[in-house]
Parts: sequence; C-alpha cells; structure tokens
Amino acid sequence: MVFSAVAGAKTVATVVRGVGAGADKPASFVSHYLGVAVDEDPRFEKIDVSLRVGDYAETRSGRALEVALEQVEKGRAAYELLELEPAVEFLNTALNKYERHAAAITDLSRVTDVLMLLGASQVLRGEDKIGAKWLAQAIAISPGIEPDPHIFNADMRQVFVDASHRLEARPKGSLSISSTPSYARVFIDGKFAGVTPMAVNDVVEGRHFLRVVKDGYCAWGQVVDVAGDADASQSARLKPATRFDEFDNWADKALNDVRDKDRGDRAGSAVAKLGELLDVDNLLLSEVRLDGDRIELIVALVDVHDNRLLMVAADKLSYDQSPDAYRDEILTLFEIKFSEVRLQKGNEEGPPGDGPGPVDTSNVQPSGVCWGMPCAQFKTYVLGIGAGGGGVLTLLGMLFDYLALTDHNEFLETPQTSSNSSSLESAGRTKAIVGDVLVGVGMAVAIASVGYYLFWNPSPDQTVAFDRDEGGWSVSFVPLEGGAAFSAMLEF
Repeated sequence: MVFSAVAGAKTVATVVRGVGAGADKPASFVSHYLGVAVDEDPRFEKIDVSLRVGDYAETRSGRALEVALEQVEKGRAAYELLELEPAVEFLNTALNKYERHAAAITDLSRVTDVLMLLGASQVLRGEDKIGAKWLAQAIAISPGIEPDPHIFNADMRQVFVDASHRLEARPKGSLSISSTPSYARVFIDGKFAGVTPMAVNDVVEGRHFLRVVKDGYCAWGQVVDVAGDADASQSARLKPATRFDEFDNWADKALNDVRDKDRGDRAGSAVAKLGELLDVDNLLLSEVRLDGDRIELIVALVDVHDNRLLMVAADKLSYDQSPDAYRDEILTLFEIKFSEVRLQKGNEEGPPGDGPGPVDTSNVQPSGVCWGMPCAQFKTYVLGIGAGGGGVLTLLGMLFDYLALTDHNEFLETPQTSSNSSSLESAGRTKAIVGDVLVGVGMAVAIASVGYYLFWNPSPDQTVAFDRDEGGWSVSFVPLEGGAAFSAMLEF
C-alpha cells in the first residue's frame, strides 16, 4: 500500500467485537488483518492491546530476551575468534531463554540466527551430525533461510545443503491447537496460521515456536516437537491481563457509544476512557456480524484526543474463505476507505460519513440471525414444527369429534330413564367442545406457519438496504427473549 509520508506516526489500537451467534471467529480474523493494515501504514504505529492492559509476563520475558541477546553477541564474538567451546555455551544459553519465553518471540530471525551459529560452530568443531541437527532446526522454522557466506565456508555450506535435503525427504506432520477462551489468534514460527480451534497439516518435522494471543489476555507460547506422520496437539490456557475487566468493560461501552454515529460525530465518554486506558491517539473500532454465509463488518476510526469519528466504513465478506482472502479484502477496505485523501476530505466536509454506523442490536437479533441460527433455517423449522404440530392437533380434534358423535348416537339409542343417558350426553358435549377447539387451533397453527414461511422476509440492515438497486418489500417477526420484534419495509 502507498500512502503519503506523514511526520509523527499516530498510535492506534484495534478493538474488534463479534455481535451475534457465530461472529466471534470471523471477528478474530478481522482483528488480525486490521492490525496488519495499521502496521503496514506509515501514518500509524500499531499498539499491542494486551501489553497496554497489563501482560504481567511481558516484563519478565523482556529482561530474559535482553540477556539472550547479550549471550548471542558474546557467542558471535567467540565464534569469530574461533573460540568454539565458549561460543556454543553462549549460544545454547540464548536458545534456552528464547524457548522458555516463546510467548514473547515475534521475530523468529533471532532464533534462526542462533541456530545457524550453533550449527556452524559444531561443524567447525568436527561434529557434523550435531551441527546438521541445528541447521535442520533453523530450516524447519524458516524454510527459505540461506547460510551467511561470511560464516559458512564451502564445506559447511554442503553440510547445510545435505541437512536441507534430508529434512525435505522426511514425512510431514500435523499440529492441532485449541485454547481457552476459544477464537484466539495462532502464530507458528512467527507467521499467522489461523484462529483456534484449528489444525495445520503438512508441518515440517522439527521444533516449532507456537504463540497464541487474544486481546486482553497474556500471550501464551510453547515450543512444540512435530514428528513426521504424527499429530501433535497443544491446548493453550490464556490468562486475563491485569486490567482485563476494565478493558473489556470500556471496549463494549465504546462500541455502543459509536453505534449509529457518523463521521464527524462525537464518539462519547467510553471511547475517551478506552483511549486513556490504552494510551493511544486513535482507536480503530469494529463490529462483525455473521449473516448466513456473509460477514458484515463496520469499522470506525476515532480520534481519541478530539473525541470524534474520523471515518466510518462498511463491507461484506464471504465467511468460508481462506485467511489470504480475508487479508486481501480487509487491506483493500482499509487502503481505500481510510486513505489520507478520504480522511482529509472528511475533515474538510464533515458529515455525512462514508457509510452507516453499526446497528444497535441490544434489543433486536442481528440481521439474518433468529434465535442463534440463520433466519432461513429458522423459517424451515417453524414450517416443519408448525405445519406438523397443527396437523397433529387437527387430527386429534377430529378424533375427539368422532368420539363425541359416537356418544351422541349411543345417547339417542339409550332410553331417557337409563342412568347412562345423562353421562353419555355430558361426555359427548365435552368431547365435541375439545374436538372443535383442537381442530380450530391446529388449522390456525398450520396456516400461520405456512404463511410465516411464504411471506416473511427478514428486514435487512441499513447497509444491505442502501446497497440494493431494486425495490422490494420485507416483513419481519423475530422472537426474542422476553418478547418479539416486528418490522415491515417497502422499498421503491
């Protein structure tokens, strides 16, 4: 992406929430790629939300990584002096610290540098097998790595090539990852792999750095051994950051504050509190909804200091797509809708904004979701249960009417002086009333369910409505907790 250079990049934190059933997993993808978009934009400096809300393990890891870096430099200096034994000792110490603090490792080049130096040191000591093991480990983490010609002579480069060929010939393994809470972002050897729970196939045999993160929680990390033709599994239990409750509370309220607002509007007090907690210049707030096989997202960029919305944009994505497709579509959205030209135009013109704000879903189910399922599926259930249940009630009522008719005929044939006469008359009248009621109710339920299925269309949200070119109508009656929501719309 190309942007005009802006002096003094503004700090930005992305906060994304899923709204409604099934929205949390796509929200995690959106959160990651919005972060990528911000990170690649020279106008902004992306801030790690979890660090700002108190990832208490980070302080300890930060000191350990500083020590590891010092050990690497000592090891490199010893290697250049051909003091190979202390070089190996320094480098092993550094590698041990990197592995113990895998949750804090985001740049795996630090690890591969150590592994390549370890391999070179062992080969120079005449321990080719041990050296090849370290080199293969570096290749497993970074398949495209190449030996530094200033460190590797021709013989050492051949050891590297042989190790690469042997590793390539080995069968691949698989890795399954889950987390508590779910829908955390997974990074394998520093590269984004997906969202938990997930499985990755064709993993190169060897030791891999696994990192699992979720906004508001302390990062989790582990080094995982993956063997060929085997499935390795890991379950990450994420611990809330020190100020998680405060972050979670203000994040929800901030998104409520900007709902239905447009570019130029004041953002609200909760946005100010969230911005103060995260200590940023801007907030990139987003809500994500799942509507059938489509993901609907609305993104708002907020100036924390001025407490105003700089831009609001909406988009729709296909739900069942690869992470690369998410990346391309979200980066394109950010590049176009949040470009410097758009933001400057917004500052000059003020409202109206670039798109509708998020729809308030506090009292109404998200568009296309009824009682936790797609509305089309809910309509089918209503038809099946209503028509079937109505038919059963009708048949049961007809049975009672038949029994009432039998009692009536028997009453007519029984002498009026018989003791059974009055009981037959009473029983027949009761059965007739019950039968008529059941028939009426059954037919009403069946007709209503068929009508509901044929004539009810869920009302689209504002984004869908404004995107339509043709006219149309819709009627919506959605059951909710404690009541129902009814709406009707005519488009022309």
